[in-house]
Amino acid sequence: MTIPKFRAWDIHEKKMFTNDQIIIWNNNVYANDGGKLKPDRLMGWSIDDKYLMQSTGLKDRNDIEIYESDVVSWIDNSILLFGTVEFTKGMFLVNGDEPISEAMEVIGNIYEHPDLVED
Repeated sequence: MTIPKFRAWDIHEKKMFTNDQIIIWNNNVYANDGGKLKPDRLMGWSIDDKYLMQSTGLKDRNDIEIYESDVVSWIDNSILLFGTVEFTKGMFLVNGDEPISEAMEVIGNIYEHPDLVED
């Protein structure tokens, strides 16, 4: 059984927290900066759950784990394509319809690199 992994973007600190740096408890996401938080002693700040991203469980061609909100690139019929990983239709897809593949490469995410996505 695979345990889901998450990461979270703190919009105020402009910082990404990894799975080991967050605590998800009582429908809240808490930043565990410095490892000071414990489930029985939640002090600090919470992160809006819309900035919580789940791992797809897949890795790209460089062995980088792929998460929701990652921007990926890949080549299809000699054309370089870009897209954003989303959870839609009950699965992780790129741009809502492209299956994720090991041939893709993570080039950033929409929070740390908003310039990678168009409005």
